[in-house]
Amino acid sequence: MELLEAGADLLREEPVGDILSQVKVADVARRAGGRSIGAVYHHWRDQDSYRRDLLAYILDPGRYRGAHEAEAMVATVGDGPGVARPPLEAAVRTMGNQLFDELKVNPWLVLQMALWSKQMTDPYVRGLLKELYQGIDANFEPVMDTALQAYGLRVKEPFDTHLLAVVLTALAEGLAMRWGVDPDAVPETIVEDAETGGKSSLFAEAVLAFLGWATEPTDTKG
Repeated sequence: MELLEAGADLLREEPVGDILSQVKVADVARRAGGRSIGAVYHHWRDQDSYRRDLLAYILDPGRYRGAHEAEAMVATVGDGPGVARPPLEAAVRTMGNQLFDELKVNPWLVLQMALWSKQMTDPYVRGLLKELYQGIDANFEPVMDTALQAYGLRVKEPFDTHLLAVVLTALAEGLAMRWGVDPDAVPETIVEDAETGGKSSLFAEAVLAFLGWATEPTDTKG
């Protein structure tokens, strides 16, 4: 694990150019506490094998912590009758703020974006990225189902929960990328809201607006 983390550190420092070419066994061994090159080859037969496992390590769906945080927050909403819940707007703003705050400084997202260009010529990387997004969707879909049901909402056609997860993931990543190069363009507060301590970010408000358009009350006729 320490050897893989050392390789990830090298990619964070120089994620452009010929992706992975800067990750050399000698540098990895030195970064991982001054180990010998033989220590690397004890686990991998060659440099290419190490790089292949490094890609899988970087693009592990478990690195997207936002889904687990959202699940924990949704659990506080409750799903039983008579449960006291915050207003929908406050719940979405709180969750949206927290998720985006985590994502925009997540060092793994930087590597994910750097490796995206490699998927155009490397089927292995394309497959890993597909698995990454499928894992994110699998985590978020039940969370969203629970939250919408708690507030008596359902997704309107032509959308479904899966498409909702795809759109919101893309929105979060896109805004995080823009924030990285131009933070003033992605304000942390565009609406003052007492329920969230006066903070409602651009991402949270965009999610709230999209949900208002893509969902409807479950008791809607027709």
